Amino acid sequence: AALEDAPGRKHIGIVCAGGGFCPFPDTAPLVPRELEAVLGQKNPIIPQLLPQLQQIQDQMNRFLAGIERDLFRRRGFHIVQVDLNEPITEDIAGLVLMGPRSTLADWELYRLDQFVLGGGSLVVLLNSWDVSIMNLDAKQQPRHTQLKKNASNIGALLGHWGIKPNDDLVVEPKDHDRILVESQVRTPFGMATSRRHFPYPLVPVLHDMDRESPLVRAISSITLPYATPLTLEAPEGREVRALVKSSPDASTTGDANFPLEPQAQTAAVAGSTGDGPHVVAAVATGEFTSYFKGKDAPEAPNKDTAKEGEEDPEAKEGPTPERLETGQGRVLVIGSNLGLE
Repeated sequence: AALEDAPGRKHIGIVCAGGGFCPFPDTAPLVPRELEAVLGQKNPIIPQLLPQLQQIQDQMNRFLAGIERDLFRRRGFHIVQVDLNEPITEDIAGLVLMGPRSTLADWELYRLDQFVLGGGSLVVLLNSWDVSIMNLDAKQQPRHTQLKKNASNIGALLGHWGIKPNDDLVVEPKDHDRILVESQVRTPFGMATSRRHFPYPLVPVLHDMDRESPLVRAISSITLPYATPLTLEAPEGREVRALVKSSPDASTTGDANFPLEPQAQTAAVAGSTGDGPHVVAAVATGEFTSYFKGKDAPEAPNKDTAKEGEEDPEAKEGPTPERLETGQGRVLVIGSNLGLE
């Protein structure tokens, strides 16, 4: 209730960093205006492409604005975009990092670290693997399909706090959802597009919830696409508990050559022996130790120097907050980005 959209209430900060999902429109043009003329001189086709690129960007921005409106604001939550290169304001009660795929700078990790130690709540949705399943050709063979490990380093910070993402994916051979695959098929009237749903073991449906936790006890089941399992460790003074688990029949894979074509994948896991259950969502509460304890604090990004007659940018930020080595906080980790991308 403290996060509901009302005057004086706390806000949810969405961290747009590490190549994660960011539900805010991007107002910056795809091609800077000052480069348009230069590119047009070098390639006459560029001026013809720019309006089409702008239309694509406008469509994406409308889509993102719709997610912000329907997924958050209409449900009574006020979200704001958080730049980890800037101080996190006191009106932010919780931070959400949606599926980082690339490396976060030490300074960005430090901001998250200090926010949690200062009593904040951090939610991290993982996106450890890129699963690209493109259309099938006329012979029903996959094209441009790959399984690739992402370069995110958020796992080091989370592992320090007792929730370590593993380097593999959960495979649920029996209880899983379906994916939609388009393929080109030959008919007497020429080529046509066929759309079919296929069972997909890499999109597990989970039913094993912590019925004592208010976070998930009212949920009967949840689908977590391309979920990364978690290893939990609870040091003294902190509670780390599993919220959602796979079935005992589930197994894991970290093989980049694991079959992605639906029928081949189903055949590959048929009759497999499970080694579950695997934890796919967990929460840690209590006293946290800084990931940077015993180390020098990372340097903040260089600020632009103030122009003549303008206020010093550092003066606007106020005094540097006291560095925290320990503190009470809460971290929720979900092994999937829920298919948001």
